Amino acid sequence: MNAMDLLWKMLVDHRQVFGRIEKNNTLGGAYFWRVMHIGTSEMNGKQYIYWTHAGSSANKCTRKDLAWVLKEIFRMTPAEFLAEYTTYHEYLRIDQMYKEC
Repeated sequence: MNAMDLLWKMLVDHRQVFGRIEKNNTLGGAYFWRVMHIGTSEMNGKQYIYWTHAGSSANKCTRKDLAWVLKEIFRMTPAEFLAEYTTYHEYLRIDQMYKEC
């Protein structure tokens, strides 16, 4: 499975939310900064790729649109995106480990 197939499967089939773990300078600890997820529009019931990266918007939920968002908005390949960002699920796992210490 290539990186694009993996990213698509994680986003669409497994509903993973991608982002970055950021330091909370005000309260301490960390928080999750969401950069991409699949969601359903309340207006028309269709699925969209929602993204945040120096602005935010949504694109149709197609592989072609995902490729465009990666190339034109994030300026990354699918493999680079997967290496740069983590999932909210992974953030929760890490956060729980620190709470148990």
